[in-house]
Amino acid sequence: PLEDKVVEATTQTHLWKIRQAWNQKTPTEIGLPTEIYRELIERRKRYANIKRKIDNGDITHINDFITYNLNIRQFTQDFIENTEDPLFVKHFYNAIQNITILDPTCGSGAFLFAALNILEPLYEACLQRMETFVAEAHDENNYKHLSTDIQKSWKSINHKKSWFRQVLTEVKSDQHPSLQYFIFKSIILNNLYGVDIMNEAVEIAKLRLFLKLVATVDVNPRKDNFGLEPLPDIDFNIRAGNTLIGFATENELLQTIQRKEPLFAQDKLEEFKEEFELVSKAFGHFQNSQLINDQGRDSFKQAKAQLVSKLKELNHKLNVYLATNYGIDAERKPKEYQAWLHSHQPFHWFAEFYQIVAACGGFDCIVGNPPYVQTSDVDYKILFESTNHSNLYAYVQLRCVMISNSLSYCGLIVPMSISGIRDYSELRTKLAKSYKSIYVTNHAIRPQSLFEGISQRVSIVLAFEKGKKAPFFHSTKYLRTKSTRLLFQQIQFATVAADLKREGLIPKLSTSKEVDIWEKINSVEKVYSQVAVRKEESFFIKDYGETYWVFPFKFSPYLTPLKSFKELKISKSGINSTFCFFNSTLHYFFYSAISDCWHFGIWHLKEFPYSTSLESRLIDFSNNLEHSYKENRIIRYDRRANGYIYEYKISKSKPIIDQIDTVLAEHYGFTEAELDFIINYDIKYRMGKALFGEAEVESEEDED
Repeated sequence: PLEDKVVEATTQTHLWKIRQAWNQKTPTEIGLPTEIYRELIERRKRYANIKRKIDNGDITHINDFITYNLNIRQFTQDFIENTEDPLFVKHFYNAIQNITILDPTCGSGAFLFAALNILEPLYEACLQRMETFVAEAHDENNYKHLSTDIQKSWKSINHKKSWFRQVLTEVKSDQHPSLQYFIFKSIILNNLYGVDIMNEAVEIAKLRLFLKLVATVDVNPRKDNFGLEPLPDIDFNIRAGNTLIGFATENELLQTIQRKEPLFAQDKLEEFKEEFELVSKAFGHFQNSQLINDQGRDSFKQAKAQLVSKLKELNHKLNVYLATNYGIDAERKPKEYQAWLHSHQPFHWFAEFYQIVAACGGFDCIVGNPPYVQTSDVDYKILFESTNHSNLYAYVQLRCVMISNSLSYCGLIVPMSISGIRDYSELRTKLAKSYKSIYVTNHAIRPQSLFEGISQRVSIVLAFEKGKKAPFFHSTKYLRTKSTRLLFQQIQFATVAADLKREGLIPKLSTSKEVDIWEKINSVEKVYSQVAVRKEESFFIKDYGETYWVFPFKFSPYLTPLKSFKELKISKSGINSTFCFFNSTLHYFFYSAISDCWHFGIWHLKEFPYSTSLESRLIDFSNNLEHSYKENRIIRYDRRANGYIYEYKISKSKPIIDQIDTVLAEHYGFTEAELDFIINYDIKYRMGKALFGEAEVESEEDED
């Protein structure tokens, strides 16, 4: 078929020309909002492929749900609601009660609130299924068709002291104003944990959870306390402190003790561990007493006071040791020590959550959106030896590795520098060595940002199964969208290897076709450094790539020199091929895969493998493209430049760029299907209204 045919110069009609009608808008009755036929076809092909895998029983692992972007929570709920195995429901309910979910920089608690809403229907499904089992267990006709083992589980329900009956008795107790209240209270106490450096944020997070609880109750003035069950005390679940400053593991504490007291380090550690155990038991007792509504008793208040006292004393001892890492002696320089406490606000995970970090190896699930700020104020290298990153989020990600257990899932929203900036190679290497599976989605800011009103390119990084090296990442392309609601329903992942030749960058690719194109591009030798040996011709590049086009010029692109443009010098013999290669859609695809999709520099030119052997074939295209650029530019005032500039309507030159890409496709050995993909890469967003023959926007700023 034509799709699989390798592109040749003699081909009369290329696939991309035949499929030009695919770039029209779909009718509303068959397409999604703003969808074009090309997207509709790909969406339906993907749906058919996934459905076929489900029908064939090829979806067998939790990873498959992530890879194929299936709704894990809904699947789990459906399974619980329809299973005939009481033993499964029992084990699942036990497991879900013990899952620990942490937001290490929780702020006002948005992610904890989301976790609450995800867990609630699963709790409810289990309890409702238990009720069904208890109600139907007396009638053998309801389960005699099942296996022998499951029949035994059904029969055990009829026992007077059956586990199901005990759970349901507790749930339906008059002490609980409603089923929803019981479920939300259980989740808040058993499952949710958070830390934030701002006390105000911590209080807001707790308040949001309390309001969620209260909203489930119909106030009854005839009942004590208006029918409200005492609110849970979650002062020890959601804490104030510095996520990054403090002892996270036993090994960290031991190393610090060894530096101060090398001869007695192990003995001192054992003393600490005894204190940790006491605090942990006190916390467990304090937490459990709330589930049986014991808050009103003096014993509860005494238990909390004792827990606060023990933690305060323990934290002081740990702070004194930690301060020595910063060259501060708490006894000799108490004022300096107090100033350090105020500025660093240490939080010792190993002490505050000992029952989780030590006894269970860490949290089961970590979610969040760490702050994106520079790290110049605090030297985090003290805590993360041989690691030096300029942004705080990188250290939060490293901390998450330390405080999560071997089976944990960690999902953070971070700047896209994690996949496309060379300075973060050390972070990528650490993650690759710590997890078996890593999924990365990459989100653009135009036409719609992932966070409404916030212009920030971000990646969502999901990592799990610690202790094994990840040979591959699962990545997406640079995802543009006009609707985030539709975006997450259609995300696709490609399996990619970290680009070890380029500081371990994670190529932003979504499909196997993109991976094939990527590999063909990288099979060609890089020649820019050779072209730039002789400084004969001027070449201009814009140092940021904020638009839908990355367009280096071989002519002066401005009315008056602008700081945003850099002038390079390359050899005369390669000027036309260089100009064509770097203005091609193929290079835009390459740039989108390796960059942060904002900064643009010489490195992005040097890394693109291309050839000057096509110089003679590209001369005419080069001249035509230059003429088209100049013909389709206007003069307008730019407030940022504080003067008049040229504005280029690059989309009007797309037919010439398509011809260039067709020549390049032959050079790289692309198939007709791959050429069709490249020519139409992000075409809906790059071409805008011009794709549909509609009036263009007035300026590049509006178009962006």
